[in-house]
Amino acid sequence: MTMKLLTGGCHCCNIEYQFHLSVAAEVLPLRACTCSYCTAQSAVYTSDHNGHLAVSVKDEKLIGRYQFASKVADFIFCQTCGVMPFVIAKINGQLYAVININTLDSSLNRAQITHVELSNETVTAGQQRRSQIWIPSVTGLERLYA
Repeated sequence: MTMKLLTGGCHCCNIEYQFHLSVAAEVLPLRACTCSYCTAQSAVYTSDHNGHLAVSVKDEKLIGRYQFASKVADFIFCQTCGVMPFVIAKINGQLYAVININTLDSSLNRAQITHVELSNETVTAGQQRRSQIWIPSVTGLERLYA
């Protein structure tokens, strides 16, 4: 299978990533969570359950992690520029990720954004949802999640 590639990262380039897709970028689902944190960030997320996220970080000491509500996912941000490129969840020892499309080097068609309400989701339901639709292959953050 030939993978397509999207790249992105934070504003100051301390955090950069390559998002390897198994599908065309045009068919990626775009989701805007309506919780207070995601709304404040104006974040819109995407994932490919058959994709791969390869992260490179110049200075790990400048990586910030924020947990909201159920505290089972880490919103990863750069402490220098404040940008949040992705969210990570560790489920049964495996890292899963979802990309904030605002941090991509190229744009996606925002006409297909679906708004989702997840603030009342149980921890179990959230972990199940993430393990079914988020990116299940994440590299480059092993030291942060050892």
